[in-house]
Amino acid sequence: MSSRILKLKIRNFRGVQELEWYPAHGMNFVLGGGDTGKTTVLEAIDLLFSPSTSFSVSETDYWMRETSSCITIESVIRLDDKIDISTQPNMAYPWHWDGTEAVIPDNNEENAGNDEVYRVRFTANDQQETLWEVVQPDGSTIRFSVGLRRQIGLVSLPSDDRNDKDLRLVYGSALDRHIGDVSLRSRIGKQVAAINLQGELSDEAKEALMALDAKFEEKALPGGVSIGLSSSKGISIGALVGLLAQRAEGTQLPLSSWGAGTRRLASLEIGAANSMAPSFITVDEIERGLEPYRLRQFLADLLKQDGQKFITTHSPIAIASAPEAQLWYMDSSGQLASLPPELVIKQQRNDPERYCQVVDLSM
Repeated sequence: MSSRILKLKIRNFRGVQELEWYPAHGMNFVLGGGDTGKTTVLEAIDLLFSPSTSFSVSETDYWMRETSSCITIESVIRLDDKIDISTQPNMAYPWHWDGTEAVIPDNNEENAGNDEVYRVRFTANDQQETLWEVVQPDGSTIRFSVGLRRQIGLVSLPSDDRNDKDLRLVYGSALDRHIGDVSLRSRIGKQVAAINLQGELSDEAKEALMALDAKFEEKALPGGVSIGLSSSKGISIGALVGLLAQRAEGTQLPLSSWGAGTRRLASLEIGAANSMAPSFITVDEIERGLEPYRLRQFLADLLKQDGQKFITTHSPIAIASAPEAQLWYMDSSGQLASLPPELVIKQQRNDPERYCQVVDLSM
């Protein structure tokens, strides 16, 4: 059985002040009106299990921009037997799952048969410093390493143009994990670094650099300025390398330049093709860029895959195509509760375009 989120807690992250959720195994549909926080829930999962540490928070990531309140995203997870948690720099000790909470393991017979689980957490403090941790039963913490997060596996398909990341050789992307050539970016970088970029400048550009060099000299700054490759947390050599596909005979184009639906389907296929399938898949507005027949095929492919799926949608076709999925409704207060399928079916019959109305979550 693949890894599974048993409990998710979010506090002070974007539009969610406080949320506690016990998602179902398999496919979870998160429904609700606009701006209730559905996408934020998916982004919290993406952030907690991100296969890189490149994310940096800003004040808009804090609830009501209150940076004095820390962002906390915490999950109790059951790990797949194939995941080697011993790759952590320090020993990670398991908790026991009592059905609602992770509890300290003991030798009592009552707890002897409980499942082993782990508590993992992402935090951003009032200085906007980020930290990924594994919480130990004694209250201490150790680092939740990138290596362990990569083993767990995440495929994220957001609703905007960021979903082309997995089609490029960005560190931590699905394509990067699938190819598995860790030194490729370094080899490319050495060859690109050998290009004389300075010599490629126009005469006007060279004059502009000379003028800048003179300004630097006036201010006692380092001189001899020129242009060349430099590294950064954002754009990298890997970002320049992407997956191509044949558009027409003799013509190949980057898949990142194709339609939104094609990019999503391709990203999912790359993620599924890895030696270890992703434990978690998040899809925001699954219907985006997909015709009804492709949407049905997309959902059919998702249902065949192991792991937990978290999907937001406004499409009655999507809900009708996945009757096995657990439905959740997010209300205007940012709370999630189970949505009885019979209410959705009844509403679909009455008005197929409005599959989800405000539902009394106390039912």
